Parts: sequence; C-alpha cells; structure tokens
Amino acid sequence: ILEMAQYKETGKLKALIVSGCLSGRYRGELAENLPEVDAFLGVTAQDEIVAAVEKALGGERTEQYHAAEVSGDYANRLLTTPGYYAYVKIAEGCNNRCSYCAIPYIRGNLKSRPMPEIVEEVQALAARGVKEVILVAQDTSKYGLDLYKKTMLSPLLEQLAAVEGIRCIRLLYCYPDGVSDELLDTICRHDNIAKYIDMPIQHMDDAVLRRMHRRDTRESIYAAVHRIRARDAGFILRTTVITGFPGETEEEFSVLKQGISDLE
Repeated sequence: ILEMAQYKETGKLKALIVSGCLSGRYRGELAENLPEVDAFLGVTAQDEIVAAVEKALGGERTEQYHAAEVSGDYANRLLTTPGYYAYVKIAEGCNNRCSYCAIPYIRGNLKSRPMPEIVEEVQALAARGVKEVILVAQDTSKYGLDLYKKTMLSPLLEQLAAVEGIRCIRLLYCYPDGVSDELLDTICRHDNIAKYIDMPIQHMDDAVLRRMHRRDTRESIYAAVHRIRARDAGFILRTTVITGFPGETEEEFSVLKQGISDLE
C-alpha cells in the first residue's frame, strides 16, 4: 500500500483505494495510520467501488464496510473459471474461532444460503454448460446449522445431484467431525458426487490442536479417515496442515509427520 502511495507524489496516481480482508480486519485502525489512502472497502463492499472511485477523485475520503451477505443474484453471476466447472459458495462466515484464523472477525459468523437459492444457481450454471460444481464455505460441514437448526449438507447434496447436466459435485472444506455416516451414504449413493473430500486437519498433536482451538483430536481424525476408507477405499482425501505453529516443539512436529504417514 505504501509503495503504491508513492505514485501519488509523482502525479501518476490520482487516488488510492484499499479493499479486502486487511481493511475489513483493521477497519478504523488503517484509516488512522494510512492517511495516504483515499478509500477503504471491506470484503463485502465491492458494489461500492464505483462510488468510492468517484468520491476519491473528487477529493472525498470514504470508508465502506457491510455485514457479509449471502443472498444475491447468483443465477446471473459472472463465471470466472473455465466454462465446464464453477465454484458455488453455500455459506459465508464461520463459528469455529480457530486461534490462527481471522475469518470470523472479517466475515462474521456462519450465514448459510437458503437451499432453494443454491439449487437455482446450480441449475442456471448447468444450463450454461457447467458440468462440475465445487461446493465451498469456510466450513461446509456446518451448512444449514443457522437456518435450519441442524446441518443440511447431505440434503443439499441430494438436491444438487438431481440437477440435470451436472456430472460431478466436489466437496471442499469439510471438518473431520462433520464427516458423518449420513454424508458418506449420500456421497456413495450418487455417481455424480465425487468420492473426494477436502478435510483440513491442521495438525495431529493433541496439545497443538488445543492451542489452535480445534474441535478434533488425533484419535478423532484417525477415526474419520478410517470411517471414510471403510466405506470406499477409493475415496480421495485432500487436507492442509500448519507447521511452525507458535509453541510447536520438535516432538509435536514429529507427531504430525508420523500421523500423516499413518493416514496414508
């Protein structure tokens, strides 16, 4: 940001606008410390960009932050991926409060999209030639908990699997404790739901997991993976881990390495 601000001194830059996670996380604080910036927009204020530019060019300094919204005209969305696949966001925000993550402070708590709206979006994508949809959220396994008072990922998958023209549905960001028998039954029952789960575990040492404020333990992660493998040995699992977490010892890192090896 400061590098870009230097261009204002040369006359090549007429206005500087900062938008995204950083401005959302440190709202107010950045405005005080960065007088060079003409406008700050949060992650959900993208619709304000034109007005922000106009005000900045007119010499007016602005800040725009909005609560995360999950409803909108998704059926007519701009598709930025190749035409045969699309990401579909089923929820926004997160309730987990992992100690290393700022998402709840930027995007707020879990806000699930109504199921009919998601189905309508996937139907519209299929009509445009999309063959594969990839479901994303900060925690897909908690989809529907706020709207329906229970997790509704499996019923959602049932409806999406019935959309004509969709050949593959892929599931990302599903926590280990959300991989239920109901979810596995749904995935295995439909040929167009990929036997593929992105399941971020972050670590395998219980002490590190507690410091991360994760809900899982090493044993619960093992149990989730074994339950998946027992249902279908061909299941593909993708994960992410964090190394060098503050306070991590060599012994704890060794537990992580051994745990990953055991899961293979």
